[in-house]
Amino acid sequence: MAKTQAGRLKEDEKGVLEAESALAREEQRLWQKLDRMPSDGTDGRRKALEARLDSLASHSQANAADVRRARDLWASASEPSGPYAEEERSASVQARRAALQARELAQKALTSALARAETARQQRLSALDQAEKLVQGIENDAEAAAGAARAAKERAEAEQRAAEEARRAEEAARSERERKEAQRRSQTDDFLSHLRTEREGREADQSASDAASVAAAPGSAAAPQGTADPRAFPAAAPAAGRPAAQAPQTLSTGTLKKLSRRRRVKLAPPPKKIEVEVQTYGENTFYTGFSQTLDDGGLFVVSLETLPEGHELDLDIVLEGQRMKSRGKVEFVRVDNLANPECTQGAGIRLSGLSREAQRNIETFFQKRPPMFFLRL
Repeated sequence: MAKTQAGRLKEDEKGVLEAESALAREEQRLWQKLDRMPSDGTDGRRKALEARLDSLASHSQANAADVRRARDLWASASEPSGPYAEEERSASVQARRAALQARELAQKALTSALARAETARQQRLSALDQAEKLVQGIENDAEAAAGAARAAKERAEAEQRAAEEARRAEEAARSERERKEAQRRSQTDDFLSHLRTEREGREADQSASDAASVAAAPGSAAAPQGTADPRAFPAAAPAAGRPAAQAPQTLSTGTLKKLSRRRRVKLAPPPKKIEVEVQTYGENTFYTGFSQTLDDGGLFVVSLETLPEGHELDLDIVLEGQRMKSRGKVEFVRVDNLANPECTQGAGIRLSGLSREAQRNIETFFQKRPPMFFLRL
């Protein structure tokens, strides 16, 4: 509805402007034509007729009455705009003055309309500027939110990848622990087998010693010559109040080799230097006491080789790819506990002579793998 009224008003303004322009052009044409009326080609005729009338006035034969009448006609012809023309022009001027005042009012109205239109335009521009700023802010917020969402998604994916890598690392570590546990159990079985073999060797040695004692006793039978097996022990002669000795026992070559190897191991001196690798998941670990520092603790080393208490040695410690040197003293020894497979055989070695950098590295390692608590009573 408002749009239709605005359209009609625009058409009316256009029609009024065109009519005013046409009327102004027509008035201009009439004014120009009216101004040209005195110079319509009669001036020469009036001047010539005036000269002829002057000539007749001095002619004696001319009729004076006719001369006066001709002069009156000449005088009327000399006034091109009569009283009616002046009145019409005056009315036209008054009308144009009124029209001019109306046009001045129209100009004021148009000026006011233009000011209001300019104010409305400024308001529209201001509203558009505010709308553009608001839209820009919304777009920026949306882009920031999208960026944050992308960053959160990337972080989540990174965390998921890290979790997956941690899971794979944990599985690898678990597999490594299982492998080491299987290896440790195999070593434990070998060590138990070694203990059984050593016990059997000791029993065999004891039997051989008893047999030799019996053979060397007075009144005992002489050993056979020439055909005696060096691995055979002769039976002892019966003594008073003692049952007869058993038949000679023959030790196999394998048993003799085992006995010889066990004696060599038993007689081998403890090592003066060892290399230990400490891992986040491993059997070798640090231990502390009440102070939770290395001042009252050291390094527990898993070893099938027995280290006597008080034994001093040099240690080459590998910790997260870094090699550290230390002096050590065996403070306690732990043997295998068949009732508890987790209790592995090894020795607790007190460390000394560590550098400050090595101590800092060990303290940093404690954050990943806390040391075990051990209190020697």
